[in-house]
Amino acid sequence: MTGLYLAYITNYKDYYLLVPTSNCCVPNFMISVSLPFLMAKFLDILSHAKYTKPVGIGLTKVLSFFGTFSLEFYCVQEWLGWKIMGKMFEQQRPGWLINLAVLLAITAVSFAAHFLFQQFWKLVDWLIGMIPKPGKKAAAEQSK
Repeated sequence: MTGLYLAYITNYKDYYLLVPTSNCCVPNFMISVSLPFLMAKFLDILSHAKYTKPVGIGLTKVLSFFGTFSLEFYCVQEWLGWKIMGKMFEQQRPGWLINLAVLLAITAVSFAAHFLFQQFWKLVDWLIGMIPKPGKKAAAEQSK
């Protein structure tokens, strides 16, 4: 709560905590440390409560789905997002359509990249497994 309050006063009341160029450093740190724990507890409560169990399980599955390729999502979003948004802004599309198109495109590309990276590392593991390992005879010769 303190982090949210500090973020509010630094962004909307022009109160600088450190220096003007890093006005939201302290609130962002406080929010980023506590928010994942609060979200995890909230989802745990939702998933185990009698009437909200389907909602909690559904939210957990959606977040888990995006969590599996969050690195790829992070890497792709700036590059692909601006390309799509630029073209859609030129065509004067509504904001909700731009957001939906960006989300779907970035999700699809990130998921594909995640799959390709998995296959790449499986190939690397297979190639490493093909390297002959020295046997007892070779190990005895090396120790001499």
